[in-house]
Amino acid sequence: MRAFFALLGTPFARLPFCSLPGGLAGSLAGFVVTLFLLEYPDVAPTPQEQVLLGLTIGVAGWLLILLLYGMLLQYGVGAILWPALLNALLTSLLTVFVNLWLAQPLVAGAIGLLIGILVGALLCRLCRERHEVTHG
Repeated sequence: MRAFFALLGTPFARLPFCSLPGGLAGSLAGFVVTLFLLEYPDVAPTPQEQVLLGLTIGVAGWLLILLLYGMLLQYGVGAILWPALLNALLTSLLTVFVNLWLAQPLVAGAIGLLIGILVGALLCRLCRERHEVTHG
């Protein structure tokens, strides 16, 4: 199983670890937004509905991250529980807002992937700096 994920992750090998779960959550959010935009092209969700959609997708992305990284790749669910939740929720919310604003369903998944990678990298950097300051 690790070899399969290593093959899939080859293009992302130089990215910080947190970028990969963020990319997964962003891709999922982008895919769901694509489906929404294709099914309801003339509907404009209110900001409250966008937040609800982003949080719902974020929880689904979080569970997917826990399954893939925590269980299948054996990083341990407890070790990644809270960082993965923050990463998935932030990524999903941003992805929903940006993709509904752009309204381009063909690129929503790629935009979600990019947002997830950026959010994950930023969170990794913040955690690393915080760790260096406190344990320094």
